[in-house]
Amino acid sequence: MLWITRENVAHYEVVYKDGKLVSSSFKEVENGEVKRWSNINWDGKQYTVDATHGKKTFTESPTYSIVCVYFQNMEQVKQIFYEIEGDFNQLQHPEPGTCEFKSSDGNRNVYHFENGTVKNMEFHLSFATIKMERVN
Repeated sequence: MLWITRENVAHYEVVYKDGKLVSSSFKEVENGEVKRWSNINWDGKQYTVDATHGKKTFTESPTYSIVCVYFQNMEQVKQIFYEIEGDFNQLQHPEPGTCEFKSSDGNRNVYHFENGTVKNMEFHLSFATIKMERVN
């Protein structure tokens, strides 16, 4: 059997004001090297994204972001904004109490809800599937 030691640290800051995304920054470091990053800023007219995968701008104000999954009932939501990659993703509802999306980084993310609150999550990565259970 092959064993791998892996250290992964992510720092994520998002600022919303009056329900509107103002700024977001994300940095993921794996084994001491920056794996991916993004910086998103609203300049009053458009959003600018400077990220690992390049630069772009857009004007649509995100209504629901990935952060909302942890605080709101997402059962009727069709699209979320994924600040980590700086793009919009379609939200699927394969069964009641479940939503999922495939992010632009290729990962499948599944959230299971109970009474409108996240109960557990699955993150299907290229090297493993991570399952998390809400504790409170």
